[in-house]
Amino acid sequence: MFDALNAWWAQQLVLCDWAFTPHPLAVDAVAAEQRLLELGITDRGALADQLFFALGAPSGSADQLLGALEWAALAGAAGWLSQAQATNWAHHLTRRITSDYSDQRAWLSDLRRAL
Repeated sequence: MFDALNAWWAQQLVLCDWAFTPHPLAVDAVAAEQRLLELGITDRGALADQLFFALGAPSGSADQLLGALEWAALAGAAGWLSQAQATNWAHHLTRRITSDYSDQRAWLSDLRRAL
């Protein structure tokens, strides 16, 4: 299952202007940490707050869920989260996405609207 999760997760990161890579945590650690700082996530506490906030966001918050997928990947690549923790967050976010959206088309449609 994790291979499918990683493949889907990596595809979603392309929507965040990432170059496609088959593994979502395959980003340079320094670049990942710099990107987190650019996104206003300055430490692990802020990361946790944002991840929990995204999971509890109201329906139709595709942009927040996509952002959280990016934060989890960046945090895993930067070493703020272990690979297992980052993957676990991606799993929880994916479950939230699949509970809110009936299929990939609905997810992408809401992303287009939100972004």
